[in-house]
Amino acid sequence: MNDSETGIENASHGVAAEEPGTGTSGTEVQAPGPNEIALWGEAHTYSPAPRYRRRKILRLVKRLEINDVLDVGCGQPLLLRELTERLDIKGFGCDVSEEVMEVCRPMVPGCELKAFDLGQDTWPDNRQFDLVISSEVLEHIPEWGVALRNLGKMSRNYLLITVPSGKIRDTDRLVGHIQHFDRSLLTGAMEQEGFEVIYARQWGFPMHTLYRSLINKLGAERMYESFASSEKYTQRKKAISQLIYGSFFANNIFRTSEQLYVLAKKDNDR
Repeated sequence: MNDSETGIENASHGVAAEEPGTGTSGTEVQAPGPNEIALWGEAHTYSPAPRYRRRKILRLVKRLEINDVLDVGCGQPLLLRELTERLDIKGFGCDVSEEVMEVCRPMVPGCELKAFDLGQDTWPDNRQFDLVISSEVLEHIPEWGVALRNLGKMSRNYLLITVPSGKIRDTDRLVGHIQHFDRSLLTGAMEQEGFEVIYARQWGFPMHTLYRSLINKLGAERMYESFASSEKYTQRKKAISQLIYGSFFANNIFRTSEQLYVLAKKDNDR
C-alpha cells in the first residue's frame, strides 16, 4: 500500500484546534453533555452523515476475521447493533456515562455495556477484543493521545478510528469538538502505539463537504435544535435525509475532504 493510500506523510502539524468555548466565528457555544446526546433519538438513525459512516465501517469490518468487537463511545448503539446482527459476533460497548449505558442496554440486549472514561481507563481486568472501534470520539477528548493509548491496550488485533479532519466550524464546536485531525498525525500516532496502518482514507468531497458547509451557514444553534430532538422524524425529514444520504455515494470517486477513516492491525511481535 503506497503513501497516498495510507496517508503517511511528512507533516509538521496535525490537529486543528481553537480556544475552548468558541466556534470558527468566535461565537460562544455550549457543547451538549453525554446524557443529552443519548436522547437524540431518530436523528442518529436517519441523519445522513452518521448513517453513511456506519455503512462504511461495516464494509471495512466485513473483511476482517474477528469474533468480538468493542464500540468505544456508543452513546447510541446503532453501529454496535448492526455489527453484531450482520456479522454474528459478540458485541461490547462503552461510554463515559452510566446513565447513557442504561438507556442503550435495551437496544442491544445481547451486548455487554460498561461506563468508563477512555481518557483514564480501559475495560476492566485488562480485557482485550479482536476489534476496537472508536468512531467520532477522539475529537471530544483533550488528552486524545492518552485515549489512543488506551484504545490500543484494549485491542487484540485491529483498531478502527474515524475522526473529523479540516477546520472546526461552529456546528462542530457546538457538539463538543475540541480538535480535528490531520491524517499523517493520526496514522503516525497509531504506529507509535504498535499498529500497522492497513487502510487510511479521507472522504467526503464534494457532497459531504457541501452538506457540512450549508449546515454551518444556516446557523449552528438552529441546526443543533433541529438535530438534538427526541421527536420522531417526519416523512419529510426522512425523505430529505435519504436524498442527502444518496448524494454521498458520489464522494467515493474522490480521496479527500474532512472525514478520516483509519484501520490498523496490531503488531503483536513488538
